Amino acid sequence: MFTGAELSKLSFKPFTMIPIFDLHCHPSIKVYLCNAQIAKAHEPSSDFIPGGMHVDLPGMQIGGVQCIVSFQYVPEVGITQMPLAHFAIDILKALHVDIVTKLQQDVDGNACFDQAMQGIQSLNAQVTNATNFNVALPTNLAEFNAAIAANQTIILHGLEGSHHLGRNLGDPQNYLDNLQKFKDAGVNVLTLSHFFQNDVTGSGGGIPPQEAKMLGYKRTSLNVGLSAIGEQVINWCQDNGIIIDLVHSPVATRNRVYEILDERKAAGKRVRPIVFSHTGVRIMATEKMFDQDDLRVLPAMEEVLKIRSYGGVLGMILMNYWQTGEEDQDTILVNDAGISFVIDTMKWIKELTRDVANIAIGTDLDGFTTIPRDVRHVKFIDSLRQAIIEAFGPDDAALICSGNVLRVLRDNFS
Repeated sequence: MFTGAELSKLSFKPFTMIPIFDLHCHPSIKVYLCNAQIAKAHEPSSDFIPGGMHVDLPGMQIGGVQCIVSFQYVPEVGITQMPLAHFAIDILKALHVDIVTKLQQDVDGNACFDQAMQGIQSLNAQVTNATNFNVALPTNLAEFNAAIAANQTIILHGLEGSHHLGRNLGDPQNYLDNLQKFKDAGVNVLTLSHFFQNDVTGSGGGIPPQEAKMLGYKRTSLNVGLSAIGEQVINWCQDNGIIIDLVHSPVATRNRVYEILDERKAAGKRVRPIVFSHTGVRIMATEKMFDQDDLRVLPAMEEVLKIRSYGGVLGMILMNYWQTGEEDQDTILVNDAGISFVIDTMKWIKELTRDVANIAIGTDLDGFTTIPRDVRHVKFIDSLRQAIIEAFGPDDAALICSGNVLRVLRDNFS
């Protein structure tokens, strides 16, 4: 339970500390899959416990997290086909977690789109009913700016994987129509890929080797780049204001996205920021990340510069494997400290780019990930804030913690 001192902060009004904008976290997964309650205070636990939450409204207020992008994720049908999937599903059923019907179904059409929209609506309903918290769910720039001016807590939506746009829909316009519906519902960020191929692109992967071996996960579409539908999705998002997130995408897809943006720039079209919403960088993991395909999940030095050139950001993930490449630091049973690794990566980016304009935070909390012990719950995130202030000073810390993401969000809202 929270202490009396912590509970007293639940009446928190203005963000008197540097606010944190988390570009990538997953409370909506826990709400959608596990019927978790975002307005309830949760104690730190393994992120693999279905009902546990690491991003909740009480913790956000204690930690001074003003804005999150909560990513909806309907687990891909490929997960159900992994060797140990049935065993895991049986355990969840035994725990009375009604999960089977919430996985992506092996059917064509808009079924996954409908499931994702259901997840978004479920989170929105919980937030709307949380009358003790001053929370906004903005869907346009005016609402977003008003929420900022009023010092409200802000929840935005993202989608992790383009499988949510539908499967085998035929006319590419059907995918774009679904994108518009998601945007109207408050979706701000689209992660093109996740663990399996979809109609937009293949997958670069994203499950560390020990967990991949345990689950029986194998990459099947590492060399599948951006499809013709995907090219239309990229241009639609650039024209209409949904942020493209390149995490999990194959290198070929990322390179084609850069080409499209450069072509737009040459043609005098608007180029909006794109992001790696929850990531480390390749050079920091090179010595210890022995799986070369995993290494390519992380952006190379030239990609960091590309993201900067488009005005985008890299959100630093709180998962040690993707920061250092050392898997033994990041297992389900052993959770080492992680803040120092995040700071090291931030320092490397600043040394490369000479400023902090493309550095941000994307924790990936509640994404069924391993969590470093020094940020076991969002209520403890001030330890990360203080480390950033110490390493970079208050002005740069304000940009890293919130200012850079605020700029990117406004650019895509407008």
